[in-house]
Amino acid sequence: MYDRSAWYGPLVEQIKAQDADGILKGKYVPLLQVELGLYLLERLELRDEAITVLWVILSGLPIPDTRLSTLDEQQRHAIANARILLPFSGRFNWENALRIYATIEEKWRCYRAYPEGLEKQVVYNLQSHQERISVYDTVLDSILPFAPRTITPATADTYYFDAITGQGKQVVQVEISEKVAEMVATSVYWFAQPRNRRPLSYTHSDFRAIASEIDQLRLQRALPTALGSQKSWLELVEHLLGYRAILSDGSLADKNSVPLHIDGHAYVVGAVAAGKSTIAKLILADAALHPEKDLRITLVVSDTMSALNLADELNTLFCIWGEKPVAVPLIGRSTRDLHLQRLYSSSKFRPDHWALRWLNPACPLQALATEQVPCGVRPGKEPCESLYQPPKKPGGRKVYHYCPLFAVCPSKQLYHDMPTARIWITTPGALGKSSLPAQIERRKVHLTEIVYEQSDLVIFDEADTIQQWFDNLFAEEVILTNGSDGLLDVEDVETAQAWVPRRTQPASTRRWMGAERHSLASISNILSNLTDIEQGLLLRRWVGRNYFTALTLAYKLSWRLLGLPKWEECLGQDRIEADKKAQGVVFHFDKLSQKDPITIERPKGNAQKDPVYRLALIMRTLIAAGDSAHNSAVREECEAWIEDFIPHIQQTLQKLAQETIEWRIQVEKGLPSDQEPPEPPDNLDTFAQRLEFVLSVMILDRNIRIVFYEWYNKPENMLTDLNEHSLERSPSNLTDILPVPPTGRMFGTYYSKDLEIGQEEQKNRSLPSGLSVFGYPNVGRWYFLHFHELFSELDGRHGPNVLSLSGTSWLPHSSHWHITNPPQGILDPSLEAQQAIGQSTFFYIPQEARKKGKLGPIRISGIPEKLQPVKDMIRALATSRAGGKAPLQEELDQLRQLAQEKPHYWHDRERLLLIVNSYDQAEWAYRELMLSEQASNALPGEIRYLARTNSDSDSDEVMADDMVYRSDIEDFAQTNGKILIAPLQAIGRGYNILNQDGKAAFGAIYFLTRPMPYPADTQSLARELNRRTLDWCKDTTLTLWQEPMLLEKAIQLRQKASEYWRKAELRSYYHTLNHEDKNNNNDTTYSERFDLAATTAGQIIQACGRLLRGGVPFHAFFVDAAWGPRRAKDRKAQESSQTSLLTAMIEVLQEYIEQPIGKALYAPVVDALVDIQGFDPEY
Repeated sequence: MYDRSAWYGPLVEQIKAQDADGILKGKYVPLLQVELGLYLLERLELRDEAITVLWVILSGLPIPDTRLSTLDEQQRHAIANARILLPFSGRFNWENALRIYATIEEKWRCYRAYPEGLEKQVVYNLQSHQERISVYDTVLDSILPFAPRTITPATADTYYFDAITGQGKQVVQVEISEKVAEMVATSVYWFAQPRNRRPLSYTHSDFRAIASEIDQLRLQRALPTALGSQKSWLELVEHLLGYRAILSDGSLADKNSVPLHIDGHAYVVGAVAAGKSTIAKLILADAALHPEKDLRITLVVSDTMSALNLADELNTLFCIWGEKPVAVPLIGRSTRDLHLQRLYSSSKFRPDHWALRWLNPACPLQALATEQVPCGVRPGKEPCESLYQPPKKPGGRKVYHYCPLFAVCPSKQLYHDMPTARIWITTPGALGKSSLPAQIERRKVHLTEIVYEQSDLVIFDEADTIQQWFDNLFAEEVILTNGSDGLLDVEDVETAQAWVPRRTQPASTRRWMGAERHSLASISNILSNLTDIEQGLLLRRWVGRNYFTALTLAYKLSWRLLGLPKWEECLGQDRIEADKKAQGVVFHFDKLSQKDPITIERPKGNAQKDPVYRLALIMRTLIAAGDSAHNSAVREECEAWIEDFIPHIQQTLQKLAQETIEWRIQVEKGLPSDQEPPEPPDNLDTFAQRLEFVLSVMILDRNIRIVFYEWYNKPENMLTDLNEHSLERSPSNLTDILPVPPTGRMFGTYYSKDLEIGQEEQKNRSLPSGLSVFGYPNVGRWYFLHFHELFSELDGRHGPNVLSLSGTSWLPHSSHWHITNPPQGILDPSLEAQQAIGQSTFFYIPQEARKKGKLGPIRISGIPEKLQPVKDMIRALATSRAGGKAPLQEELDQLRQLAQEKPHYWHDRERLLLIVNSYDQAEWAYRELMLSEQASNALPGEIRYLARTNSDSDSDEVMADDMVYRSDIEDFAQTNGKILIAPLQAIGRGYNILNQDGKAAFGAIYFLTRPMPYPADTQSLARELNRRTLDWCKDTTLTLWQEPMLLEKAIQLRQKASEYWRKAELRSYYHTLNHEDKNNNNDTTYSERFDLAATTAGQIIQACGRLLRGGVPFHAFFVDAAWGPRRAKDRKAQESSQTSLLTAMIEVLQEYIEQPIGKALYAPVVDALVDIQGFDPEY
């Protein structure tokens, strides 16, 4: 984290000396920050832009604009510095800061500004206080220093720490002697300067030479395997590696004719089993074998156990136990206890496993305890930086110190090994979140900065999943209030305590404190309305699920107010026409969301005829006087707004009144006991109730924005650590490096987990539920796509070279998996792998179950309650049929038969992999399978399921014989297991599950469910919007880029992104997904259908890849009727991509193989899919 405040310290003192009367007290820093922002606009020569444009510049979005694209290196550096130093990446807080600045007497200012009409003002330099301008110039040109760590070592004295033990939290007292305290001076080698990087290049001959050296070393060490392979590495290179560079005309070079050149970000995509991990290990081996090259390589893998085991493999080959290791796993400190448990339970554990070197739980500080500690501190919870002495004043904050024993601490061996290790292996989690001990790194930096500074090459293995991981990291749920330790629960107490001794506060602080208090009041109103006995059911039905946003609710309200058909029933051209009508009403709410309703200017003329201003007035009433529960004027004003501004509202109300009469007749007739009564039609009162709820959520949006965007205005005497990054769990060192989403950093999607319809506990609940907010601070994938230059505009240095490897990252329509950086080459699948796919067979085998006396297809996807259909599916597959065996048993018998007929391909492969969508579904399926005749004929342990690990829990994991963890999945064939049930995302890639012959252990795979993201999956929506944002910014033909001014372009982009999000939230069923551009029927660039199809195809290909290892064929079964609903009902029917995701997958892959890259990657898979048995696609 960079030092954000050092630059203005001297200027503040200078202004204070001039401000003898204290006129500017509390405004010194805001004044300087605003002026630095305005000076930046001058430096960028944006003098014709409104001064409100600064938030656009600070967002970091690559908006296509000639003035931005022609900026020179120094101007880009100035922007990068300003993004770090100025907290104005939000539109509203920058505008508020300008208004405050404009109220300061002009004699104190460098720039002219007025509080009103900000969007019409341009930069006007008053040519005064030139000494400040000189400082602004210097700070924008300088290389910013990192903030120093302020924590100090513990000196000789008595200290305490909170010990987290197996029996809970205990306060422990320790005595630090003079001798112990002096150990802090013991020298620990660490890094002094960033490395100077150079391009790297590897020919096929280079890889052969490295492989030969590995084989020779293996023979010398008499090792049974080398780097996880029993085969000769030279043989692997000869038969497996086939690198083909992509030439300038888009064609592919001959195999291994062009070197793999790595300069900047090199992206290589390879088919499944094409040798991606082989290349990565060869490059790592080169660094270990040739220290004279002075290379440090960082490999990013999917999980910690993979990192530990690979470090063990590398050190076992290249080192002798006890020597300095050549490879070190960079793993999180706080989860060491969990890593130890997994290591001890792993089949790869040995007493001399190198991981034990870095997981040593010994903590010498505990030996200094003055009282015996009843239970040892949990590994990972050691008090390395948490020694404290009691506060001197009651209620004071603890001051923490770090342990002086770092240099001799066994649990810190990893940091002693890091500087000399040639190979670092880490995970996305550690890379993105892990901090470094203060004892060795005195700067406030994270592991990201050290890897960036000290690596010559960073290899991202399974790069598309790493892209997804960083998208998720910057899109997480944050608890606002839960009745105990929610973020606002804590902050409200702190605010009240800060207010007691200082009732007089500056205007900006009063604004912040008011917003904080009003946020909690809004949350109370929202939750009270949702849980109200009389009105709550109506709102809960309307919200429909536990996620909601103000603009989505406004859109749904608009449809109701206009009497339009139900959203899910309105398709095709009818939906387009209805949407146009709805936009007329939604426009008012969109416009309101772009303004601060409290400070919105009164329109000229008759303000009562302005719908946006009238909505703002209702919001002010809600804030000032509360909701309609005790203020009937709110409901009356909502009704009046509806009657005044909704077209044809009286006709709509008359129609609804008639429908209400019919509804009552239907209800009075009675309904079956298992059928819920239909929702009653709306009336003016329920419309007003819905409108009031929408405005309550918009009030919360407004106040939450102030709380988090304007955190710097919080009371100075608050003890809280609240800052602009408190909203999200994402790392604070990156939030001003990565771009801000076009929706804005604080996007108001709220979540209340107990609001699902039909929950019995909700009906009996006496207290409101908690509320969380979706924190979406950054476009996460930018981290991965630009890691090679992440800090270049800040420090002027070249970053590390990057090599990204993946098997399914070239899927142009997929917003989840596709990597938008152009690939520079591909890895051809081996001839053996291509032949294996060619001999593989795909089947569509929908199953049936009896329901209400009739047989019907079993559908899991698209059904809200999935437990029963999962049970039905397993029962159908595991129960014998008249005249035949159960389908699962029949396939096992078929695999045994094939093993006898074609042992080269099928020996020891009579195992089935059953794929579901979640860990819960895996356990449900297992429980049901254990009740079937399949289990009655099976031996103990033959049926197992992949279990969720307690990675977020302090509890010990207990593993039963029927459970398998991901860390041990590669050893499944060493058990007697025959059937494994696993979630697709958990097992779909990265694992080599091999049998005794070194070939794929599973012979068949069953896709029991069709993957379909949940409509309210905000992380999935964020990934999609991240991709769309980068696409839009590259597509200069879009109409929003035709605006002449940069500010207008940004506002248009925000509107487009918000509209896209709103519509994405309203998706329901597969057949409702948009496909072709409504203005160009042949354009599927932004097809929602093909996006899902390509994403699903990637998952299917990766999952099938587990069955291809060793160049063997497989059988794949699509079982869920949702894959082809028409075909499931009528075995003669054809399926188009409009109704079948399976057809859409085949169709989009056929489109891809028309290009050289796609043909090389997917042609064998497409050929096999086109010949799928039991299915008839229609294109």
